[in-house]
Amino acid sequence: MKELPLITLGLPAYGRPAFLREAIKSCLAQDYPNLEILVADDASPQDPWPGIADLASEKWNYVRHAKNKGGTANFNYLIEKACGEIFVLHQDDDCLHPEFCRRAAEAMEGRPEAVLYSGLMFRGPKRISILGQDLKTFNGPWVPLDYLEAGAHVVESLDALLMLLFSIPFMHPATAMRRDVLVQTGGYFNESMFIGDNITFSRMLLHGPAIYDTRLSGFFRLHQTNVSTSLDLSKQYAWRRRQLDLLLPLIKEKFSNWQPRLAELLQNLPRRERWRILTEALEAGYPKELNETVAQAVGGNARKNLLRARVLKASWSQQWKSLGSRLIK
Repeated sequence: MKELPLITLGLPAYGRPAFLREAIKSCLAQDYPNLEILVADDASPQDPWPGIADLASEKWNYVRHAKNKGGTANFNYLIEKACGEIFVLHQDDDCLHPEFCRRAAEAMEGRPEAVLYSGLMFRGPKRISILGQDLKTFNGPWVPLDYLEAGAHVVESLDALLMLLFSIPFMHPATAMRRDVLVQTGGYFNESMFIGDNITFSRMLLHGPAIYDTRLSGFFRLHQTNVSTSLDLSKQYAWRRRQLDLLLPLIKEKFSNWQPRLAELLQNLPRRERWRILTEALEAGYPKELNETVAQAVGGNARKNLLRARVLKASWSQQWKSLGSRLIK
């Protein structure tokens, strides 16, 4: 019988002791036997150990850095220390489905060319909530999948790369990565955590496809210290432009059919969502060739769509400015 691949759950921690305890329990609840669990506290102001000491066991290892390394440096520390063939970055405020690691190992063993495995995620302020109210799903891949047929589906490299330019189809902690490919492609992108996931995944996806599992795989907690809530819109747009500067040339070099394929993928989305993507692309200052492809995918005359989107963008900006001035008064 073939030996099960070792999976490393790397858990970076900083300043969220209550969430950390729940995250560790999530790791320990995995029904997969060949696990390595590493917890690295990045010199939190308050040592979290007293709140998790009763969970101590030989199943996991804990280290507390003497000095703060910074978020991405701590991520890469865990990647460097990991021994597993498969690496899962499990943030200290999130949780995994108990079957996630077993499903990931089975899917990736069956598809050795796949560089990562991901699955359906819930998001909200707390795990126990009302579905559709506080608890919602993240957007999945832009390809038709049978969500009643439980299991893993291959998402081709180009499709995954193009979706990552505009959306977040793969999320931590419910993403398992082949560690050799992760290391080979530079580890976790260290410039910004805001685009770090997408850049890290994209660099890997240039070397192989992804696997997406339609079953519930994890929970992403929304709270005031999420990275996305700490950046205003202009900074978010600046980082997205940086993402495009890094990724678009690589996609164009490897895939000559990227534009027609992007148009095909966008056609799978509701027209309202395509308009949203187009107006956001214009607002953020995305490259002209990207905007034109999205405008064409909206349907009808691409030039008229671009003009209309610019008018909508200006209209929305004016409405927000007007609302802001009224709130200030």
